[in-house]
Amino acid sequence: MVSKDEAEGSAQRRAIRILTFDGSGGLVAGALVMALREPIAGFYGLSLGVVTVVALANLTYGAYSSTLALRALRGTLPSRRAVSVLIVANACWTIVCLGILVATRASAAIFGQLHIGLEGLYVLGLAGVEARYVRPLLG
Repeated sequence: MVSKDEAEGSAQRRAIRILTFDGSGGLVAGALVMALREPIAGFYGLSLGVVTVVALANLTYGAYSSTLALRALRGTLPSRRAVSVLIVANACWTIVCLGILVATRASAAIFGQLHIGLEGLYVLGLAGVEARYVRPLLG
């Protein structure tokens, strides 16, 4: 039988893993897209501005999520509000991705459409995971 303390500890470790995965994913994706934005823009059939905005958004989001993960790793779980901001940001970015898809439907290559569409689905999934597994731990 698992004690209440063990269950809470396991849930907290899972929350830290989720936040770490989320933050590092945003930072890695943002850094790669920023570093390769010119060839990516050409390959994807997207403007350099759109690709740069995607990279900056990923870097900004990854930095925010990583700060929450680092706080949690140091023993201070983030506030419920801080995680709610993360969840809302993910949901909003999904809407932005949809807008990019609509705005570039005539010009974007299939790989550009796939990247933006899958990114929107990915962050929507993260919002769901964080809402289900991270936010409930925070009172």
